Amino acid sequence: QAASKALVPHLPVEPGPAPSPAMAMRRRESRGALLLGVLAVAACCYLLSSAFVAPVFRTTAPRAHSAVAMQSTGEYTGFVPDMQRRMLMNLVTVAASAVPVLVLLGGYIWYFIPQTGGGGSGGTAAGDENGNPIVLSDWVAKHKSNDRELVQGIRGDPTYLISTDDGIKDFGINAVCTHLGCVVPWVRSSNRFICPC
Repeated sequence: QAASKALVPHLPVEPGPAPSPAMAMRRRESRGALLLGVLAVAACCYLLSSAFVAPVFRTTAPRAHSAVAMQSTGEYTGFVPDMQRRMLMNLVTVAASAVPVLVLLGGYIWYFIPQTGGGGSGGTAAGDENGNPIVLSDWVAKHKSNDRELVQGIRGDPTYLISTDDGIKDFGINAVCTHLGCVVPWVRSSNRFICPC
């Protein structure tokens, strides 16, 4: 048994990469929203239970005696619903129907709230005609302001990089024509794109 323990080496456990500050902030926000939702549900349950299921102090005779008394007088002894219970059931039905509606409405509204910080990647490295990554400082030194050059962009698609006075624009223009799929050339003398098709 001692020999088998000696054969198993203890490997150090490497900690995983630390989450980015934006990811940690999103986790805190989602946990806060979840906690707020749980507290809201608990508060609603408490209010509903205390308002509609309050204890009833009996000041009259028990039901069995009152039913017998009503039968002996000849009055109607059928079932009479408790209005508090009926109101509680109506509220529970409305609340149960409102939950999916509010969830869907919340998702719809969340779609239109602009996201702040984090998310996405750091960008896509543009490649030259051979697919080698382009070095920004070298590229900017070779080009004048408002100059465009065809490079390999996302998924190798032909993309134009646009130079500015102090660098490049933070986006590229896809050079593939939406009509026939040809590459649209930039005509420097006309200062515009001219599609051959």
